[in-house]
Amino acid sequence: MQGLKAIAEAEVPKLLSLEGLDPPPGVGEAALAPRLDEQTLAYVLAAQRAFRKLKQTLSQVAGALVLEAASDGVSEVAQEGYRLARGSMGELRDLFAAARPTPRAAHHHHHMTRAIALLEEILRTGRAAGLITRGGESPDLLPMLKTAWRELGHAGQALPGFDLVDFDQACCACHPTAQR
Repeated sequence: MQGLKAIAEAEVPKLLSLEGLDPPPGVGEAALAPRLDEQTLAYVLAAQRAFRKLKQTLSQVAGALVLEAASDGVSEVAQEGYRLARGSMGELRDLFAAARPTPRAAHHHHHMTRAIALLEEILRTGRAAGLITRGGESPDLLPMLKTAWRELGHAGQALPGFDLVDFDQACCACHPTAQR
């Protein structure tokens, strides 16, 4: 538990930071600050790892779909992307299982669960069609992939600390005009 406390002390300021945001007229920062109890904070810290892994795996599948669409026949690189995505599922499930949702985190957990289920369906459908194993006829996986990304976006909005795109490390984040 001491390790969790140290992580929480390092991560809480990032999770609760409102720096750079202008509150709507008539609303103070205190009203905007998320109220996370200790158990929800523990969920957030655990679920962030699963969220990042899910983003990475969905990106691998999206990249493989692009490579497949752009190639004439079987793309070995696309096949490797699918294999990596399938190989990531065990770790993703384990990471997500470690996150114990609280009532405050239930909405986030719901959308993460749906996104993971859609990713599993994408991989299952692609594998059944032979796409992932031997370059068979491609089913239209794009609608499921878009829905999975939407679910991930909804999860990202349900709790603080789950950004789909992190601009903190972008070159514009260091630019003086972007820091105003």
